[in-house]
Amino acid sequence: MRRHFAALLTGLFTLPLAGCGDDTREGPALTVQRLDIGRGCYIHCDASALLDPAVVSALGVTPCSSGGVEACSFEGGTDQLRVIADYGDLEFDSCLEVESPALSALLDGEGIVKVPEMVPGCAGGRRYFAHRAFAAPVASSASVRFRVESGDNFFSDTGPFPLKQPAISIEAERCLDAAGEVIQDCTLVAGIDSTLVTVTAPDALLDDTAVIEFTTGFESSGSVTIELEPSGGAMKSGSYRLSMPDEAGSYLSISAKVGGLFATHAPIQLVGPRPLQIEVVKLGETPDFIAPRAPSVAAGEPIEACRTFTAAVLAPDGAPGDRVALQTTSGTLDGVGKGVEKELVWSGSNRLIMATLSLPASPSEMNVGLFAEAGALSGSLSFELAPLLPKAAGLSTSQKVVTVGASGSEPVTIVGFAVPPSPGAKFPPGTTLPVVITAAPSAAPILSCGAPLNETDIDCDPTKEGQLPGGCLLAPKFVSVTPAGEFTISLSPGICFTGIVYVDVYSKMYTSDEQCLGDRTVTEGAVRLTAGPVLAIDYQPQ
Repeated sequence: MRRHFAALLTGLFTLPLAGCGDDTREGPALTVQRLDIGRGCYIHCDASALLDPAVVSALGVTPCSSGGVEACSFEGGTDQLRVIADYGDLEFDSCLEVESPALSALLDGEGIVKVPEMVPGCAGGRRYFAHRAFAAPVASSASVRFRVESGDNFFSDTGPFPLKQPAISIEAERCLDAAGEVIQDCTLVAGIDSTLVTVTAPDALLDDTAVIEFTTGFESSGSVTIELEPSGGAMKSGSYRLSMPDEAGSYLSISAKVGGLFATHAPIQLVGPRPLQIEVVKLGETPDFIAPRAPSVAAGEPIEACRTFTAAVLAPDGAPGDRVALQTTSGTLDGVGKGVEKELVWSGSNRLIMATLSLPASPSEMNVGLFAEAGALSGSLSFELAPLLPKAAGLSTSQKVVTVGASGSEPVTIVGFAVPPSPGAKFPPGTTLPVVITAAPSAAPILSCGAPLNETDIDCDPTKEGQLPGGCLLAPKFVSVTPAGEFTISLSPGICFTGIVYVDVYSKMYTSDEQCLGDRTVTEGAVRLTAGPVLAIDYQPQ
């Protein structure tokens, strides 16, 4: 039967060669199509014969409905194409008895390359055709033609199609953005970071290994050979985890070679280790690490919710390990103590830990320090607690009249109390109030203690700048307040002065009534705390 078929081909069947001008040559009509991977359909290449509808139906693959014809060019090893040989009106008793023709790729200047065997098909049971889908051949040739032949005298060629050399690619995982695009100004931490380097090449390439080379141009350079395995889509790939050289300030160049094909990656800048970042925010708020700010909390805040925060630690890219240790100098973390060690978790695009920071109602210090460590990396944050401001104060003394004799004035003790801003609030250690003293001198005979001092030596107002030298002789500028709000002002004895002395205490005060003291607004300067008349003490000569 096959010998009879060859004789029929020689004597009865002559077809024009598509794409070859007026030349004619015995053989089937050849159709070349390129797969549009995005749409999942084939585009007809206009340098080949149009496909008969009967063959289209038998193939069961519908051509692209729009943009279905183009002047094809192929990238070797990447583009998927299909060649179809249609035997036209030459019918056979049984298509199954027809031997599949041989398919070859004719490369300009490189000879003939065999491609996979064609698959036979039947249209209407008696019309024979053969087809084959495959990747465009890999070669340095500028063009490719396809030939289908059966026996010595029955063959056809397509016209030439432009052929481009295949491309390989190299990617560094840590230098890709969320969309998978290469970050051109990629920076990684020298001596700490690592990145997965992946080389991808067309599966049609004969080479199944790739050589990755890297150098900083200084001390570090090297190469590694990796295996390439099929990765889908007619491609193959392989990966290698590359540790960043410990050369901060340099640029790392990475390239790949597969056979005679090369690819390079954009230079990666190597930078020094970046610290861990710490941010403290109110419970329920999300740390952003964009403009970290210290929390506002008053020392001695009575409401627990107002002194409870979220402490978050952000690990920079390349932080070694998966755990971070966090410590506080005041209060507790997660209610268990002053230190915790937690595993880093992803929050959006950040790797961080979060812990609940609870500050004490009666702090022993006004400064809160947080310290974090992760391997060789560390970070710290400190902030001051805001002072607890009284809302009022009172002063009293049993010594309203003081005698000034040869040894000067007698000692005077004034008892005072400061009212906390809310019930249960305790003034933290170190709380002070400024003492303001104003003197009004009176005429007096010559005293045995000497010439009496004038008011500028007695006046004292530490709430104002530019206090004149020589004043504040009667009392300290500031007095300490106990946690309960009690304090004592001791007027110094031995002062040679006659007249009236007015004594008061001042402080900044809250001007709003938010629940949390740290959220309240405060007066710009100190204001008088006591209500009613100012406490007056009369210094009289003996």
